[in-house]
This record gives sequence, structure tokens and C-alpha cells, in this order.
Amino acid sequence: ASGANLAASLGAGSTNLSQLNLSPRAGAGTQRLPELSPTMFQTPCRPLHVAGGTASFFYVNYKEGFQPLGKSPNGYVGKDIRRAADEVDFYADLKTETEIDSSWEELSQVTLECPGVVSLPCQLQPKQPESVQRLLVMENLEAGFKKIRLCDIKLGDETAKAHWKGKSWLGAVGNDLVDAATNSKSEGLRLEGMSSPPSSLEARLSAVTSEAGFLGMVRRGLVGSKKAHRFTIQRLQAKDFLQYWLDLSEEGSGYEARAHQACWKTLSQLTALIRALVAVPWPQVWIGTSIGLALDAGEMGPDVKVSVKLFDWGRSALFHEKAFRALEYPEQLDCVRRWQQYMMACCRLHWEMSRFVVHRCCCPSWSAIVFEINSESTAVLRAAMTGSSGTAGPKSTAKASSLLDLRSLRKHPGEVLLPLYAGPNLEPQGTLYVEVTFPSPGSAESEDRQVVKLLLKRAKLRTSSISSQAVLIRVLAFKDVEDASAHFQARLRNADEPLPMARATAQTSSPGKACSGGLSWDHTFEFIGLGKTGADASQQRLCSELREAFEVTSVQRQVHEDLWPELLPPPCISPKEARELSTEWARKFVPWLGEGEEYPAHWVSDRPYQVGEEIQVYSRGEQAWLRAHVEATNLVAVAYQIESGQWHRKVLPPSHDHLQRKAQAHNQPLALTEEVSVFSAAFNEWVSGRVVETNLVSVKFTSKDGHRKSKQLPARNGHLRRKPSNYESKKDGISAANITEAARAAAHSGWLWRGADPTHGSVQPESSDDDECKVVYSTSEVVLGCQSDYLKSEASEAQDLMAFLGESDAEDLQAEVGLSDDEDDDDQSTETNMKKPVAAAAATAAAAAGAATA
Repeated sequence: ASGANLAASLGAGSTNLSQLNLSPRAGAGTQRLPELSPTMFQTPCRPLHVAGGTASFFYVNYKEGFQPLGKSPNGYVGKDIRRAADEVDFYADLKTETEIDSSWEELSQVTLECPGVVSLPCQLQPKQPESVQRLLVMENLEAGFKKIRLCDIKLGDETAKAHWKGKSWLGAVGNDLVDAATNSKSEGLRLEGMSSPPSSLEARLSAVTSEAGFLGMVRRGLVGSKKAHRFTIQRLQAKDFLQYWLDLSEEGSGYEARAHQACWKTLSQLTALIRALVAVPWPQVWIGTSIGLALDAGEMGPDVKVSVKLFDWGRSALFHEKAFRALEYPEQLDCVRRWQQYMMACCRLHWEMSRFVVHRCCCPSWSAIVFEINSESTAVLRAAMTGSSGTAGPKSTAKASSLLDLRSLRKHPGEVLLPLYAGPNLEPQGTLYVEVTFPSPGSAESEDRQVVKLLLKRAKLRTSSISSQAVLIRVLAFKDVEDASAHFQARLRNADEPLPMARATAQTSSPGKACSGGLSWDHTFEFIGLGKTGADASQQRLCSELREAFEVTSVQRQVHEDLWPELLPPPCISPKEARELSTEWARKFVPWLGEGEEYPAHWVSDRPYQVGEEIQVYSRGEQAWLRAHVEATNLVAVAYQIESGQWHRKVLPPSHDHLQRKAQAHNQPLALTEEVSVFSAAFNEWVSGRVVETNLVSVKFTSKDGHRKSKQLPARNGHLRRKPSNYESKKDGISAANITEAARAAAHSGWLWRGADPTHGSVQPESSDDDECKVVYSTSEVVLGCQSDYLKSEASEAQDLMAFLGESDAEDLQAEVGLSDDEDDDDQSTETNMKKPVAAAAATAAAAAGAATA
């Protein structure tokens, strides 16, 4: 994995995206952000200590009455601009684009607020003189929280790019190695840090470096406690760190109700974030950015505060249309690829949180509990060297398991002594002491609402192979006893965890403490069953929150009301098809996140040609791509009929004096089949005509025999293309990008591609049928169907026009269009394009073979 990442880093240098300088100079955005008056703030500013990074932060407090409307005076921080030049540019660009285009407004709502820049005296160190610092003022994520628990989640499969925004090649390689060894490569995101973590996570991290003996000494001395802890959380899967983030058990009785609130609010804000990103009009390169999940883990209260924000824009560029169009073709593709990665990471986090809501917050009742005593390896050195193989989560194995049927305890709750089993022989391997109670949900709750409370006390195990491992208890709650029994039996056989039919969820304890005769815990778990009425209301709320996913009925299994949506398996299970399920879920919200080039076509293929631009045109007569220059763009072809009944064709710019529109639609581009008036110079009169082609490009080129020629072709025709970059021309065989480009050109000129996407092989026409023709590749085939009815009309004039498209006299065409006698055959008449599917398919195939001939 490390070698592949290294090769990818080296290969990335073949594009120029990393060398782009989108701003006149770094930090030029300070001139576009509002300059705030220093008199509005309290001074001096105290330093704010943050983990990681090189920039200095300060508390920036407004004077009462000067803060932005509706904001707290203490709701902001200042970041030293000397270390935040690119971030300043990002916020300036976002502010500018939001004022111009409302489609950016939603994005500004999910990023940190940035009022502007200011110069303020700051206290750098205690007992040192103040120093005036130039600060970027940003929203303080901690504002309004009693005790913030903040997850810093790094987004994307690749969190660095060499030579991009000052990132060195060596630094990018180091980041690639970290990506490969952590959850970034497995799930497209990783946890970088968690402030105010629960004691269960703190104890788990402590177990990594507190081990006695030689291994513990090596970890502490060679790796270091801080690095070992960070690497451990970086390897946590999303379902695991979200479970820790939602662990409010230290708040005491009733914590699970607050956890439910946090789940719902987080899902709602994540959904809004996804919609805001979908509204962004152009692909972005946001490398190394983070999403922050903030939760108030302070005192118990009637409500829980949650915030979801995007931040850390130091290595990001905001692309508007002009900036994106300025990129070369391979750079555009690289930008699209990175944007797809970014969106997929956000959707993966959304998918994981949706699983929590579906199973933890929508269940009517819990019938059975499975206790698993798991031992987790703390070998961080081996993990760092071998990387992430399939799953980033630390490997855990069930030492012993026990099954508890809650139905038999409802009338007689209390302390329960459970036998622990290991292996298929069902011989007891120890005992587990648990206290089970069913607290009253209160008079305000529904009558069938149920609360299950479990207090873990101690466990005795016969095995002693746990000295170098953290021992946790995983508590799984099941809606149906049958699902619990199937899970229990699978764990005894050391088999994969089966997917339950009904709802299921899990919580994990902190590592047990050694005591005489075993291990001890003092950990309380709560599971809430909403009752039928409450569960029905929650499911309706879920469908309302996630309307994009539940508009399609196939997303839900309709067997009975207790079954969960088929794309959202329980968060306590790691299904083998997790990537496929999360990708399909993402496509419900972002349709262009599928495999291949399914992004919006206008991002790349609709880039307009520029007059004077050097491109390539395919000559069928010479069977080769030739150098050409664009002499005119955005032309239209008009067909008209003179008194003799003969049809003619003329190509003109839409604004030409010889072309007039009959409909009053001057603000709209000319449309296909639109009726117009055209002046015929040959007959010196105005005649009625119809637009038969739009967005034509006129190009001039020199044939191999030295003759200067010209062509007028649709901009998306397969016989036109930009010069292949060095990156594309080095590829062997037919470029998949060129094939796809040719496919799109064919589709937009009246052809529909069907079948598998061809990526390589030779092209040979196989059929001469007028309705359909095949183009066969060595490994797959594509069926091309001619779509020739887009000009059909009930009017006889339209029928005559269609006849003209196949029967026009070539000499008349030359008189009106101005083609030379030695022009290629495919330019003499539109008959080839409209009536000869085999010839058109061969032309498209030749266009697809561009990389090989070049």
C-alpha cells in the first residue's frame, strides 16, 4: 500500500494543478475581507492553546453591543494571518462568490463564520509585553458549550498533495503513509482528535501505553504516548468513534435520551451539509479539510447542543467557473476526482450516522442482550508498518459471550449471574455479574415506552491470555430474540456476525480493571424502546429528514414494520459490502458519485472552445487527427427552401445581420428547430428557415498534402478534440477518457450509447442496419442507436426538411457554406450524419482511437 501511494504521489506530478496560483499573491484575500475596527474589541487578546498546527490562535472578544447581530461577544477567535494566508483567500473567495451567486449561500452556512480581519494587541506569553498581531477573525466552535466534545474528522482518501499550497513532496509522501495505515484509505475519513473524550475512550487509549513489561516500554519510548494515542484513534472506524462521541453515560441516569437528541440533530445538520455541498456549482480541491462534530457533554439539561461545521481551509482552493475553466483537461479530471472523494467522505459519515438513528433511535422495544468480552490488540507498531488491510479498526476477538433474554426479567429485575461461553462446545469459561433494571419512563412518556438499564460489575474468566490486551465488554441490544440467538451462535463458532432482520445496536464499555479473581467494571448502559407509537413517529420523521433516500420505495424492505432500510445495516455490524452500501446511499443524495465519469457533463466536456485555440480535427479522408485552429465558435446552421423547392443550408453566427428571429426571445440562445428568417445572398431575398444545428465550431487546418481546409462541426462532435496532454499521450492504447468523450459527443449529436463502458480494444463496425449498428470492442460492446426523430413534426415543412437532410445537392451546399472542392466527404452533406449510422459509428470509433493515433 505504501509503494502504491508513493507511485501515486510521483504520478500526480504530471499535472499542473499543484502549481496553480489562483490568487495574485498568498493572502491577497485580506484586501477583500472587511477590515474590522480595533475599537470594537477587548484587548489584549489572550492566547488560545490548540493541539497540533503551527498557527497561533487568540481569544477575540467583542465589546458589548459591537458583535454581529444575534452572536455572543465571546463567540470568536483570531488566527495569525502569517500562517493562514491561503485560508484568508478561501474565506474572501467564498464571500465574493456568495454575493454574486446564491448557490454558494448554503455552503457559507456550514462553514465557520468569518467577519473579517483586524490588527489587535495580543499577549503572546505570560509576563511578556504585548505585540500587535494581524488576525483572521473566525467563529469559535466552543462558544455556547458548557463542555464541548469536538471530533476533528479529516476528510478524503488522500489528505495531502505534493507541491500544492506549499506542501513539499516529502511531506506529501509522509501523509500518504499515514493515510494508508489509518481509516482514510478504508472509509475515506479518519478521526484526528476528540476533545473531552469519555472515560471509556481515555481508558482504552491509556491501555495502549500503560502496559507493563518490554512492549509497553518500547511503545512509550520509541513511539511516544501522545503519538501512540493519536495513531490509535486514527485507526478507529467511523462507527466506533461515533459510538464514543455519543457516550454520555458519565452524565448519569437519563443519558440515553440526550444521546437520541444528539443523533437526530447531528443527522439533520449532516443532511443540510450534504445538500449545501451538492449546491456548489463547480468541483473543488479541498485537501486536508475537516468536519467538526461538536456535542455538549456537560451538565444534564432539557436539551443537548450539537454543531456540525467544515473548517481548516489552509490547503483548499475555491473554484468558481472562471477558475475551473482555466484548468487544463487532465487538471479538471483530477479536480473532479478529488471532489468526488470529498463528497464520498461526507456521505460516508452521513451514512454511518443514519445507521445510528435507524437502529438506536427508532426501535419500539428491546428483547434480548448479548454480552461480548473482547480483547483488543494494542500493537501499534505492527499496525503502523503494515498499514490498513481492509479495515482500519483495531482487531478484536470475542474471548467469551453470553445471551440474556430480557422478557424473563421484566417481572423480576435485579442482579443476574450470567455464564460466559467460548467455542462451540458451550462449556462455561467464566461468569459475568450484571444488574438489570427497567426504570419508569415517566408520566409524560407513552405507555409502551421502555427503558433498559444495565450496570456492569465484574467478570471472572478462566483464560489468562489478556495481560497485553485491553479487555472491553461490548453490549448488543436486539429487537428480536431470534437475531440475538443467531449472533450469539455465530460468535461461539468464531464466524462472521450475521445481519439481524430487525433492529440492533451496541455500546462498549471502558477497559476492565484487574481485581482479585478477574476484572471489574462500573459502567452503566441504557437502551430506550420507544413503543409502537413512538417508533412509528420516529420512522416518519426519518423519512421526512432523508426525503432523497426514501422517495424511492426500493430503499425500504416492506416485509413488516420492524425491518430496517436495506441500505442501513445496524451500526454494531461491519458488513462486507459496507463500501457498496454507503456508495449506493450516497448516490441518493449525490447522483454523480457512481463509478466512472458520471459527474455533470458540463463540468468538463462543455468547456467552450476559444477563437484561435489550437485543437485537433479528425479527417476521415486521411484517417488521422490533424492540427487545427478555431476560427469561429457558437455558430448555427440554418436550412431554408427557395421558390424552386430546393433546400439550402447556411452557417452563421447567431448575431449575424443575415439572420433574424421571428419569436421575441432575444435573451435566449437559438434553439434547435426554431423558425428564423435568413437572407440569401445568391437570390437577394429574405426567406423562412429553421435552425438545424447549434453550437457549431469552425476550424481551419492543413491536410497532409498541404491544402488549407475548413470544417464546421458541433462543439461536442467526436471529430473535434483538444490537444492531448503529455499525461494522456503517454498512455498506451486507447484512452478511456477519449472513448468517453467520443461517446458523449455521439450522444449529444443524436446517438444514444447503451451497454458496458469500453475502455480498451480495437473498433470494427459489425452491422450496416439503418436503425441500429454495433461497435464491438475486444472486451465489451457498445450498441449505438440512431436518434433521428428530434426534428420530426406534424407539419409538412418539417417532413420536407428531414428529406432534405438526406438528399441535399452537394454543389448547392458548397455555394452557401463555402466549402472547397477537396473537402472531406463527411462535410459535403449532412446525409452521413443523419442517415448512415454505420459511417457515423466508424467516425465515432476513429475519434475514440485518438490517443493511439496521436
